[in-house]
Amino acid sequence: MAQRIEDWQSVTRVVERREPLDGGVRLVFGDTPPLSDISRLALAEYECCPFFAFAVTIDGRGTALEVTAPPEGADVLAAAFGTAA
Repeated sequence: MAQRIEDWQSVTRVVERREPLDGGVRLVFGDTPPLSDISRLALAEYECCPFFAFAVTIDGRGTALEVTAPPEGADVLAAAFGTAA
């Protein structure tokens, strides 16, 4: 668990911006997103905390990880992934 938190911190350090989503946050990455790390960590996180939902999006807005949770998981989501400014 501690290693996964450290790994998430490393991945989220390269997030360019956070955008609000209904029930979550969209983490927008730059030109070289660490997709293999994002995928590995999202799978591990979901196995641990299945109330999270993860989606990697690659479109005209850029590459992003969308993370959502039910209302009772909002505090955990904010603590782990931050909030949109």
